[in-house]
Amino acid sequence: ESKFLGLVFSPQIVYTCFDIAQRTLFTVRKYKGAYHAETDRIFLDNALLNDSSIYPLLECLFHELRHAHQARQTHLLPYIPEEYHDLLLVRQIEQIAQEFDHYKDGTDSDAYHQQLCEQDAQSYAQEALYEYKLLWR
Repeated sequence: ESKFLGLVFSPQIVYTCFDIAQRTLFTVRKYKGAYHAETDRIFLDNALLNDSSIYPLLECLFHELRHAHQARQTHLLPYIPEEYHDLLLVRQIEQIAQEFDHYKDGTDSDAYHQQLCEQDAQSYAQEALYEYKLLWR
């Protein structure tokens, strides 16, 4: 999936108990995964490994990989010529960059779910999981 997204260097995946991660890198409320851009790491809750189905783990991983992809897209903004800044794609990347700078972590569920970065990551994760399910039939 990293290769499909063009992530030449895949983020490191760390399985952890979110009670510990919550006190160190970021605030995690009830979520099973998180992407930390500064360290380029995806954190997945150990509980995902205990699920009887692999699908929740994959969906969470796909969601966080999409955040890694989004973060790399935001790094391109300074190199995009001004005449292209009205393109929908560029406007979306700019919006995601702003959301990353002022991230709503989930303490307000509505604000969290209204972020384009979260809507895009969730949509991507669901589509990718659907594709994998088709391959595994």
